[in-house]
Amino acid sequence: MELAPLCVDADTTANATQRAFLRMHRTQLTLIVLAAFVGIFPLATERPPVNWSGVIAATLFGVSLLLRLLMVQRKDEDVWYSARQTAEISKSLCYRYAFGGPGFERAHPDAGDERRETADSVAELHFVDSFATLGEDIVLIHGGSDTDAFSEVTDDMRATRALPFTELRSRYFDARIRDQERWYSAKAGYHAKRTRFWLTLMLVAEVGGMLFGILKAVQVLAGPPAELVGLMSAFAAAFLAWSQLRQHSMLASTYRQETVRLRDLGRRVVFVGEADWPAFVGVAEDSINAEHARWQSLFGHGR
Repeated sequence: MELAPLCVDADTTANATQRAFLRMHRTQLTLIVLAAFVGIFPLATERPPVNWSGVIAATLFGVSLLLRLLMVQRKDEDVWYSARQTAEISKSLCYRYAFGGPGFERAHPDAGDERRETADSVAELHFVDSFATLGEDIVLIHGGSDTDAFSEVTDDMRATRALPFTELRSRYFDARIRDQERWYSAKAGYHAKRTRFWLTLMLVAEVGGMLFGILKAVQVLAGPPAELVGLMSAFAAAFLAWSQLRQHSMLASTYRQETVRLRDLGRRVVFVGEADWPAFVGVAEDSINAEHARWQSLFGHGR
């Protein structure tokens, strides 16, 4: 379904700032590991008397510090979460309006054309009112929507709202419940794999550090090779920091739970009659919004 322009723009903004935030963090951790790696090798000259490995390591740490200060100034993480919140709220409003959820109910099937138009007008006004202050805390990036930015209600949303009930119910199942279930299921699997991947790397770095430490203690390793203990420590710390930043384990768990809830809703949708339909849409949207609220809280950005 073609969503409101604000939803498209907020989603584009969230994706762009997320990529920038993660890219800068990844670069910073890489610089720290490189600084530890350079420090292993004795690159020095007598004239002038300079320890170049120390200079390069200090430079890398300095760039890492500047990058950290830039991240604090840019506040990409805050923009990412605010934009994602705006995108999810506006998306939910689009589905509530298009499919006749609570506050956006469609007219009774037997109602005349005049009553239908009145119900649609009331629902559309409520929809516009709901968008009044959305996105005011972020600078939106244009997402390429062809719809007029001053008309959040798209033709596709109006056409969906006018569908016969059985078609409306079937489309909501396909476009919302099944689509979200597949998304959460795929993401749960992805984060579970990433959890195992980073855990394996951390264990390899820790075992390597232990072995190099033992060899250094019994004086089997000396000189630059003996400094591999510090390098393994830097690798392990970087892997741990990245894993904690991404919260793969927690996300895998929360996404699995939401997948189960959506599958349960998907099993029940065929039993919902037209009279109970607005309430069902409300329950489904509340479930998706509740998962997003948990996602925000997980990263310390609860609403």
